[in-house]
Amino acid sequence: MGERYGDISLPLPTLAESLLTKKVRSGFNSPMLPIQSVSVGWARVIRRQSFILSLIRLTPAYLLDIVLINPLNLINRHGNAVSLGVRFLGLLKLMSPFPIVVIIMVQFLQKSISFAEFIQWKPANKRYELHDGVIIEMPQPTGEHEDVVGFLAEKLTLEYVRLQLPYSIPKTALVKSASSESAYSPDILLINRLNLSNEPLWKKESTLILAASIPLVIEVVSSNWRDDYYKKYGEYEGIGIPEYWIVDYLALGGRKFIGNPKQPTVSIYVLVEGEYQVSQFRGNDCIQSVAFPNLQLTAEQIFQSVSC
Repeated sequence: MGERYGDISLPLPTLAESLLTKKVRSGFNSPMLPIQSVSVGWARVIRRQSFILSLIRLTPAYLLDIVLINPLNLINRHGNAVSLGVRFLGLLKLMSPFPIVVIIMVQFLQKSISFAEFIQWKPANKRYELHDGVIIEMPQPTGEHEDVVGFLAEKLTLEYVRLQLPYSIPKTALVKSASSESAYSPDILLINRLNLSNEPLWKKESTLILAASIPLVIEVVSSNWRDDYYKKYGEYEGIGIPEYWIVDYLALGGRKFIGNPKQPTVSIYVLVEGEYQVSQFRGNDCIQSVAFPNLQLTAEQIFQSVSC
């Protein structure tokens, strides 16, 4: 077997191929990036030897450790593996004036993940969503983003406690789409605890599927604003969630959503005959909410909740 890299093509010993292939398959296969194929080849490294050697821990053995190089850089924003896969490097200690590098190309299969597989795989220490069968790792939010989320959660909690409503705001619960393999973790999810007994996924998976359990969801816009204005808008409307807020305190959304010139905006979508109708609030506009009709809060108060 041989593969051509650069100007040189060399045969690969069966032993090295089998050892490396086995190690790659056992070490890096996962539900998120299932391995489709593995190919191995040799190439003489004549240039940038210092770069290659700095990545590889030298040992007396002929077969050295495999090093994974920049795996996250090869994953696009939708979580799909790049078609060429991920490169792994190992070094054979051979008699040669130049280092000889074994290059392993791992090609990942773009597999759609079911919600059941997602829940089984999902680690507890990070925040993930499932978008049409693709696992999306949610980036660590900024401090300003968390300021706004915390401020709104506090205001809504005070209001439903004052009104003695059977609501709560969980930390990491999911909202599952009925029409696709998708599940979302809203920035603020207001739940009606009286309906939780009707939720089949709540007890074990802290997941909601019924609109009657969700009076309100809120997304605070960050760099992935298209998800909030397009994807989640459609999914929340399809589920039948009666009220959806998009809080765009940095005016990141498209001009067709927040105006031209752009300005910080709170967009409140209310379900009317199965479709969302939007009202927008800026500056000293008083927020008008179906879930909390007597809420005393302006858009500017929300925007000013960001720490200086």
